[in-house]
Amino acid sequence: MQKNVGHVRGFFGILVRPEGRAIPCDHYAPMFIADITCFLIIIFGYSSFGTDSSGGDVAAYFSENKVPGTLVSMLIIQFVLIIFDRALFLRKFLVGKIIFQVALILFVHIWMFLYLPAATDRLFINNTTCKFWYFSKVVYFIISAKQIRSGYPKRSIGNIMTNSYSRINLCLYKVFMMVPFLFELRCLMDWIWKDTALGVGDWFLFNEIFSHISMLKCSQKVNSEEIESKRIGKASLEKYVKGGILLVIIVFLIWFPLVLFSMANTVGIRSLPVECSVQLTISGFQPLYESTAQLGNIHSLSEEEYETLQYPYRLSKGAQSYMSDYTYEDVVRAKINGNSTSRWMISPPSRHALIAQLAEQPKVDFKFSWYFKRAPDPNLQFGVAEDFRIISLNSTHPARQGLVNMLRGEQNATVRIPNVFPQLMKVPPDGKADAVGALLGEHVKQGTPTNQSFADVLLSLNKEDGHEWWTVRMIDRHFDPVKITEEEVINGIVVHGFVDKVFSTSFLIQFLTGGGILGLYLSLVLLVGKFMRDMATGSMPQIMFDQLPNVDDILQMCLDIMLVREAGELELEEELFGRLVFLFRSPALLIKMTRDKGRGESTQTP
Repeated sequence: MQKNVGHVRGFFGILVRPEGRAIPCDHYAPMFIADITCFLIIIFGYSSFGTDSSGGDVAAYFSENKVPGTLVSMLIIQFVLIIFDRALFLRKFLVGKIIFQVALILFVHIWMFLYLPAATDRLFINNTTCKFWYFSKVVYFIISAKQIRSGYPKRSIGNIMTNSYSRINLCLYKVFMMVPFLFELRCLMDWIWKDTALGVGDWFLFNEIFSHISMLKCSQKVNSEEIESKRIGKASLEKYVKGGILLVIIVFLIWFPLVLFSMANTVGIRSLPVECSVQLTISGFQPLYESTAQLGNIHSLSEEEYETLQYPYRLSKGAQSYMSDYTYEDVVRAKINGNSTSRWMISPPSRHALIAQLAEQPKVDFKFSWYFKRAPDPNLQFGVAEDFRIISLNSTHPARQGLVNMLRGEQNATVRIPNVFPQLMKVPPDGKADAVGALLGEHVKQGTPTNQSFADVLLSLNKEDGHEWWTVRMIDRHFDPVKITEEEVINGIVVHGFVDKVFSTSFLIQFLTGGGILGLYLSLVLLVGKFMRDMATGSMPQIMFDQLPNVDDILQMCLDIMLVREAGELELEEELFGRLVFLFRSPALLIKMTRDKGRGESTQTP
């Protein structure tokens, strides 16, 4: 036992002290690329990691202004792991890297091979997206292990974009600067976890100068190729408080919209519909049936009723995941009278035209429409959530001949119209009150359209004292995935609405949620437009900083500053940075120092 412990201790001892065993190398860039690949796989392949099968991909969630909380959690965890890995690299904390590597390997394998198959009912071997994610993570583990084996480099000067001066480096830098918050995040993390005498403002200034001079060097080299072919370190408390606050603000700005919309059904205000109306028409003729449920006929479910509604979906993780976003108070039941609230006032010519159409036309369209209406409240969003369905019956359908017989005077006739309306509907604050596909999809076989699970209705025409009106009765199939159930005829119509919460009409909430997730990001166009205008019209003051014929000496000054920082000479770092700032304050000295050496002018460091 002691021998085995000794071997383990010796193994980790070699990892912690790699000196003399391997040349320290910087492998952070490929590790970062592998992490970003995992990040993108999660975004575009979330449906393979979750249990909700109603939306399909992330675009469907964004179109509904709803983001799954699980997706946001996975992205934030991946984002935090990238930051943590960067911190270990900057501090050159090899022991922490080993612990991080072992813990991450255990976490990934437990999640990927134990938890995820149990949560999604899909084995890892059958989940292509998870296999791609796992492969990317394995690549990360291999590169990370190579980093541990070689050890962190004692000095890290520059980055992958400034290690050389080619066209590729120039393109990488432009792409890097186009990504929002990436430059700010990198600079803040470097300032927090690197020893330096510079304040956060000076640090941003130095990185801007170094990046700008490096890219000028790249441009000059690219142009030349084209021509040839044609004092005391800052206290940790100050760094963590000041830099940490800025870092948190940037992370907050990045993730706040997604967190807000993932909590839409949590932070919103419950506002249940007070009215549910339905209407049935044939090809634009006088409506056959109109009725409304209101007051006592539309109400939220009790706990027992909600449990009864949930019970048929007990075997479906996707359905359970959808219903978990709602409580029994968020689901309403509308009982609509089967007798039309208005008499059928069709004229004799229109009646004959309707009979002729039902008897002769190759296709007749029935339109069943419905809408939910909330009580007006000046402090809340309110509107009408509505939708409709077109049912086309061909010339051989028995319902058409039955309707012709009723219209010609046959008494006590009844016709059955199939798949007229969904019994389960989702009710947004306004817009489309669509069918709940996550639940109704369980009623039919895979690959069958969801509308095949819609309820059938029995339609009949009543006459009394010269008045006519239509009656609708619903066929309830009593879905159960385990046992076969018999149909039940219900007088009238019963629908269940899953009601989304609404937001306040205050200016701030309207600004954040009024246009949805896409609108929230598009609202930043004005801010981005201002920066673009500055870039388009602010070039003239930048001539003296952009048109530098030879930047070798300035670039060397920047490299010297980073070199003395890595050596721990913080006082010298501050002094050299002061010289660099003085250089950019003196146009004459800047011109002299950056003059083309081919003209015979010597350069001197200030």
